[in-house]
Amino acid sequence: GEHRIHFMQSTAPTPGQDVKQPVIIPIKWQVVGNDGPLSPPQISLLQGSGTSVTFQAIEQPHSISVLQDFSAPVRLETDFTTEDMLRLMAADPNPFNRWGAGQTLARQLMASMAKAIETGQTPATDTALNRYCDALKRTLSSDEFDNAFKALALTQPTSMEVLQSLNEVDPIAVHEAGKWLARAVADHLRNDLIETYHALTDRGTFSPDAKSAGRRALRNRCLALLAARHDPLAAKLAQ
Repeated sequence: GEHRIHFMQSTAPTPGQDVKQPVIIPIKWQVVGNDGPLSPPQISLLQGSGTSVTFQAIEQPHSISVLQDFSAPVRLETDFTTEDMLRLMAADPNPFNRWGAGQTLARQLMASMAKAIETGQTPATDTALNRYCDALKRTLSSDEFDNAFKALALTQPTSMEVLQSLNEVDPIAVHEAGKWLARAVADHLRNDLIETYHALTDRGTFSPDAKSAGRRALRNRCLALLAARHDPLAAKLAQ
């Protein structure tokens, strides 16, 4: 059997041009399972308003990593479920899409937390939050990604990014939700953050090269997360 993926494009009207013609869009995609890729990356061209591609049926759970490496400058809308985003965040070999899945999940989690805070409730530690933290831990411990990427993966969206994705929400609640998410991540990864912080210690002379900058970025991010949970050790490490 086969599975089918549908790609469609549309461009909103602009002044003086009510009807937009389709453009050629290269779409790099790959099938990803719970433990990594299940197919090699492929390039499909979307030349009209829509097209479909097929791939061999896969019995095990999987998701589609679409627009890998930002293969076209477009805004992507999908019908991905939370399960899809969690799988891509934990197992996508493509750094761009792995980071994107994590950012999307973080915005969803912060939005949910903000709504709870608005009603005077304590944000719940649910399965999605735990699995989000597990996916971050998997990235942090992976040898496939450099320190600079890991620092970005551990950096959650800003309050403004979350506010732009919601219709009506209290900005203060969103800000507090960001704190809740940072604490949840730090609680879940505390030992890993401490171990990584110490492993990245460098007593040598300062160097501005990319590798050294990535090491400092990840080390500082580990410290920031430990501080977010008001960990007494954070103050000692910062001295």
